[in-house]
Amino acid sequence: MVMTLAQMIPILRCPRSGTSLHLEEDRLVSATGEEYPIVRGKPILVRRIQPVHLTPPGASIISRNINEFGAGPDLAPDARVLHLGSGDVPAPDPRIISVDVLPTENVDVVAEAEALPFQTGSFDLVVSGAVFEHVFDPVGSASEARRVLKNGGRLRIDTAFLQSYHGYPGHYFNM
Repeated sequence: MVMTLAQMIPILRCPRSGTSLHLEEDRLVSATGEEYPIVRGKPILVRRIQPVHLTPPGASIISRNINEFGAGPDLAPDARVLHLGSGDVPAPDPRIISVDVLPTENVDVVAEAEALPFQTGSFDLVVSGAVFEHVFDPVGSASEARRVLKNGGRLRIDTAFLQSYHGYPGHYFNM
């Protein structure tokens, strides 16, 4: 994690109510009183927390399909980038927030694509590669990606067209 939790809090939102979050000891608490744990420095911001969200899976099933994720040289120094479905890919650029449903070492926020825990219009760029076949609701996830994108921002999604099952914790949809 390059961006600290304190730096992210202003744009983090409760995935259930959409309200702001504040830090209380070892958890984030929403304006409506909902609580979310912070495990190994990562906020767990999913609607219904399951064991898979709290414990990293074995290294053999963690996605690390590229060596490193970068935002690209054409973005402004103050741009903010969401790497949606990041797996365990490192992203050393402080402009990037890595999000995945699994709490891997290189994830900044554990969240679901269907209910992104960010303020509307928070990101200049949202990038998601080979993820949407793994979400329960790809159309809803695309709507969420668009919601957190700033006006004039860029959205880049690629996904499997026809491919057999290939991933943990599930493969739900082919485009």
